[in-house]
Amino acid sequence: MRIAFRASLLLAGAFVAVPAMAAGEKLLVLPLDTTAVFIDSGLATSALIHEDDAPALTAPKALIARKFQPRFATAVMHAARRVDVARFPDSSARYVLRIDSLGFSQKARAVGRRFVPPSAPEFDPATGEMSPGDRTGHAEGPGWMNTLTATAKWKLWDRARDSAVAQGVSAGASEFRGNAQRENWNIAARELAKAVLRETPFSPFK
Repeated sequence: MRIAFRASLLLAGAFVAVPAMAAGEKLLVLPLDTTAVFIDSGLATSALIHEDDAPALTAPKALIARKFQPRFATAVMHAARRVDVARFPDSSARYVLRIDSLGFSQKARAVGRRFVPPSAPEFDPATGEMSPGDRTGHAEGPGWMNTLTATAKWKLWDRARDSAVAQGVSAGASEFRGNAQRENWNIAARELAKAVLRETPFSPFK
């Protein structure tokens, strides 16, 4: 099964210039509260379940908070530039990335037979690795294509200035055939992290 991915920015506010930072300036990615999670009815989160998970962690919102959010934070840690990222409470962190709400949806669309063109190798800042690309391209038959989308309302706060550096609503998505696998959730988390960072001074794309 081929896994494709994409990211899209839905809405973002302009960010202000960040002053020159001392070496070791930190960005804290806050943990996600389950009350801030919204999941479309019918969207299965079972791919996030590990066999050693406690029954309490099989609830969809708990799975998102405990399984998806760390993937998002790890992607931010890999991709953010000009700042060190802390994934756990750190009172010395000047900047705080807060997810005010996180919503998940899955859409399906019918696709006809098509040829997927070749793609070049590409560095993914959210993993720190090169993706091999597809040297020859390949054909795909008709069927249903599913898109899993994670949409975050977020804010980047500067503790020193006691003000927002940037804020907005961004989305990351994974496209696939069949049922969502764990890697599809991983891709959505990474694409969301890059979409958020793209609108901040810590973007790997600027």
